[in-house]
Amino acid sequence: MYRARDPPADHRHHALTGRARRRLSRAPRRRTLRRHRDPCRRRRTSFPAQQGPPAGRIGGAGHLRPCPGGAPVSGDRPGRQSLSRYLTVGLLAEGPEDEIFLSAVAVRQLKELAARHPEPFDVGDTPLRGRCSTARTAHGPLCAEAVDLASDCDLLLIHNDHRERNKIEKICQDIALPSHCRIVGVVPVRETEAWLLADGPLLGSLPGAVSALIPSSPRDVERTADPKALLSRILPGGDTRELAEFLGERVDLDRLRNLPAYQLWCAELTAALKELRFL
Repeated sequence: MYRARDPPADHRHHALTGRARRRLSRAPRRRTLRRHRDPCRRRRTSFPAQQGPPAGRIGGAGHLRPCPGGAPVSGDRPGRQSLSRYLTVGLLAEGPEDEIFLSAVAVRQLKELAARHPEPFDVGDTPLRGRCSTARTAHGPLCAEAVDLASDCDLLLIHNDHRERNKIEKICQDIALPSHCRIVGVVPVRETEAWLLADGPLLGSLPGAVSALIPSSPRDVERTADPKALLSRILPGGDTRELAEFLGERVDLDRLRNLPAYQLWCAELTAALKELRFL
C-alpha cells in the first residue's frame, strides 16, 4: 500500500574500528556477520557506497571529517573551511515500528538543526541501532547495550512510551557515559503512533484512509487514548512497518513540532548538541 524508497543496490563493506561494526539498516539482500550469540547482539553490516562513514574517520564518535583534495563535503557552503564535524547517532527503541519511524524522523530533524547552524556538521543517514528492546529487555542487559552503543556515537536516543519514562532515567543514573556522548530520551505522549497521526493531510492522502477519523489538531492527537488502535482504524489492514517507514520519511516536521512532546524532544536535542559543541 505504501511504497517507500528502495535501498541502494550498490553496497560495499567499510571496516570500522573496534566494536563499531554494527547494523545500520535492515535493507534486504545484504551480507551480514555475527560476532556471538548474545541476546543483545547487533549485526555487522556493509555500508551503501554513498552512505558510508565519512572519509578520514579516526577513532569513535565526534571526529572531524577532512575533505579529500580540499573540496567541500556534502552540506558545506562555498567559501567555508573544508573540514566538517560528523555527528554519529545511536538508537534504542521499544519495537521495530518505533525504530523504523524514529530513525527516519531523528535523522531528518538533526539535519534540519545542522542546516540552520552557521558552523557545518554532517549527520549520518542511518542511526546505529541496538538489538535490545527497551520494553522487553531486562535493565542490566539494556544498560550494557547502551554503554556499547554510547562508545561509538555522540548522541544516543532511547525511546520509551510515556508510561516507561522512568526506565530512561534509571539507565542514565546507572551507566557511565563517555565524555563524547549524551543520552536524549524519545518519549511521545502515550505511544509513537501519536506522532504518526500528526500529519493529517499525509495520512488522508493514502489509499483506503478513513479521513473522518483523522485528528483535526495536535491537541486532539495527544488527547487520543489509544493512538495505535486509532491508526489501525484509519488505515485498516495496512502493513505497520511499511507505514512507519513511509511516514518517517515524509511526515511534515512542522506539524510534528506542534505536538508538545515533540517540542520537548527538540529542545532536549538542542541542549545536548550545545553541550557537545555541535551547536
